[in-house]
Amino acid sequence: MSKWSVARRATRFRLTALDKTGFDNTQDTIAIRQQFAGGTLSLVSGLALNQVYAFRTADAKPYYGLLHVYSLPSGTTAGLQLRVRVAKHALGQ
Repeated sequence: MSKWSVARRATRFRLTALDKTGFDNTQDTIAIRQQFAGGTLSLVSGLALNQVYAFRTADAKPYYGLLHVYSLPSGTTAGLQLRVRVAKHALGQ
């Protein structure tokens, strides 16, 4: 990661009660922000299939979003698939 060319942002994660269907149905900015507000502060470790995390960057004008654990590697197979949904900034933020 020392050669990561994109600006990195400090980010907080919260585990939500959503599953895959909940992730698919949570699409507007307000609903995404509500998932972060109602989630449980969490370290992202020990991921499980179909877990959904809400996140917020630590910027002055933060980004909110959801992260769905779509696929986990099995055995010696490398790789992890995540689905990410990022909310638009509300006007005036």
